[in-house]
Formats: sequence, structure tokens, C-alpha cells
Amino acid sequence: SHIDELVQELLGPHNCVSIDLSDLESGWGDIIINKLWISIEEIHNTGSPRKKIASIIKRLTTVKRMFGNMKYGKFIQAEVYASLMMNSNEQTALSIKEEDRRPFVYKMDNEGLENKESNHIEGDLLQEWLAGDDGYGKILNAYQKRDLSEFSPTDWPPQTVAKQEMVDATMGSKYKEVIDAWHNKSWPFTQQSNIYAPQHIAKLLKVNPNGIEKVFTSLGCKPLARVENIEFIIYD
Repeated sequence: SHIDELVQELLGPHNCVSIDLSDLESGWGDIIINKLWISIEEIHNTGSPRKKIASIIKRLTTVKRMFGNMKYGKFIQAEVYASLMMNSNEQTALSIKEEDRRPFVYKMDNEGLENKESNHIEGDLLQEWLAGDDGYGKILNAYQKRDLSEFSPTDWPPQTVAKQEMVDATMGSKYKEVIDAWHNKSWPFTQQSNIYAPQHIAKLLKVNPNGIEKVFTSLGCKPLARVENIEFIIYD
């Protein structure tokens, strides 16, 4: 939250907006158009709205312009250039895949009840410095002098441990049918068979083939060292 407040102060309140998931789902263009910074506090959702929220976020980070239905005005078309910042205490805040290149996920290293007191002390000191020692001006000056000559906005952001943890934490819901079928030894698994092709299982159960091998590894399966020229015949 401190990072969010800091950035909003530097960019100016008219360039920023703080919203919740219901605002994002509403589809109003007012909250997106002509903004540099969109922050969503405590993002987390479950069930069918989860997929819709993920779709909206993907669209906002992909499209260059949108035709917005303005709550307090007419439809307008405008460029979309806002950065999205989402905070959450949940490891399953968003369903993301390993190949999703846009999310930059990082985890604070001061979690836990044992850090609660020190967090409050540090937060108070930071606020005091920002307000009383021209902290905002000093940070803005540092940003303006930062060398961006080697920065490419189209490159992948750092692939962090926190992102991998979120991928792993949300993978179970996407592959639940695979995991349930495995434990129940129901179709397409059987009591008699011990060898399976992960990509083939993914096709049969219509799940994303990316990450399916990781599911099999988590189930205790071991890959064969060498498999060639295998054909499959599927019986009911």
C-alpha cells in the first residue's frame, strides 16, 4: 500500500485511480481511459467471475485502445496506457500460467505476525520521511535520473519465485479433473495401466497442455528416459 500511495503522489491523483474487483468487472471506461496507474487492493476471486476478471486484466494489458462506455458521458475511443498494480494476501489471487509473460509478481519479505510490530514502525518512519523530509521529491528525482537506456518495455519482466509459486498454487484448479481422475483411477486412467503420455491426457481431458507434465510430477510419476514412435489406440 505504501508503494501504491507513493506512486499515486508522484504521478498526480488525476492520473491514478484506486478500484476494486466490482469496478473492474463493471466495464466502465472512466476507470481506465486517460489513467497512468490503476491500483486494485486485495485482489482475489473464485468461481466463474475469476475467469472473467483474468480476461479483463489480459485485455487491459494487451489492447492499445478501447471503446469505452463512460458512466458520466458518451462512448469514447481512447488509448489505453495504464499500468496495473494489484495487491493481495492470497497466493491464489490470480490464475496465471507459466507462459503468461506480462505479470511481474513479487512477494514482500516481511510477511508474518512476527514482523507486524516492525512493519508498523517502518511504515510510520517512511511516512514521516516522505512528508517531513521532502521524501516524495527525492524519490521523484531518483526516478528521473534513472538510466533506462537498456530497458525494453516489450521484454519479459523478471520471472520471479513468487510468480512460480502463484502458477503452482493456481494450477490445481485448472487440472482438477486430471488429478481427480488419477486418484480415482477413472477414465482415462485405469487400474491396469502404469504408463501414460501427459500431452495425450491433456488432449483427452481438454486441459491446457502447458504444465501437464508438472502435474504428473506432483502426482509422483516419473518420465521415461526415451520414448519413440508410439501410437495410441483408445478404447471406451
